[in-house]
Amino acid sequence: MTDDKYRMIPASTPPGVPQLYYVEALKDFGDVREGDIGGQIESEHNLSQQGDCWVYKGALIAGGWRIQGDTQVYDNLPELGGHHEEM
Repeated sequence: MTDDKYRMIPASTPPGVPQLYYVEALKDFGDVREGDIGGQIESEHNLSQQGDCWVYKGALIAGGWRIQGDTQVYDNLPELGGHHEEM
């Protein structure tokens, strides 16, 4: 049994562009419900499996960015109150 809160679903990406993934909630947390499809990430490094952090539909987190804690990302801008860092 896993405690993962989301899984990654491959998104269509043009040739020469890094593979991106949509996130799908595997359980309820915060205002996210099981089965909700969120925004896009480049790898699991970009979004923690812990806390209530989430990347909402329309947002993209890639590269060295890591979203964790209770940070919620809408339109590529993190909301205050959580923790995000660039590595």
